[in-house]
Amino acid sequence: YYDDDDATENTETEYSFYTILGVIGAILLISNSVVDLIRCVWYAKNLNISLCDKDIRGDTAAAITFGLAAVIDLSVSLPSNTSADGTSLMNGLEPLFTTHLYLISALSTVSQPNCRCSSKPVILSLMGDLMFLIGSLIDVVITYFGDPAITTSKKSVITNVWLLSSLLWLTDATLYIMADFLILRRSRLEKE
Repeated sequence: YYDDDDATENTETEYSFYTILGVIGAILLISNSVVDLIRCVWYAKNLNISLCDKDIRGDTAAAITFGLAAVIDLSVSLPSNTSADGTSLMNGLEPLFTTHLYLISALSTVSQPNCRCSSKPVILSLMGDLMFLIGSLIDVVITYFGDPAITTSKKSVITNVWLLSSLLWLTDATLYIMADFLILRRSRLEKE
């Protein structure tokens, strides 16, 4: 997030590879939260319960907070959200907001692992939830240590820890994709 080497005065809108990846990634994260919220609504409707019912409120809260963080990520990724001197309109506070929202989402996810309306394989979901929680915790801690106004930590250490966090998030996503694949496979086998 913080890189003094890239602090140049660029008044042109630049669509770099990093910017494009940031926008696409944020759109995928928003899509993920929308799908999760739709799943929560569907379960609530089929079980005749409220979205605030104890059996589904953790998933609902996780989907909403994850979506809010993803929307902030998207707004930050768009070049139009920088002022003429290249600085962020939120004065660089976006990482603090998003990392904390992702952490709240992760805490909501792990708060109710035994939801009666969950259709995901338990082991894959639990492992994914733990990876999400650990990755989110690392992101929050590193956001503070990566801010040059707060600490003078070595850039290489911060970069390596960001890489670890990214690997945890990637593992989390892979586990959820595997769980979703197993659900689809199970539903197709049940139809036969």
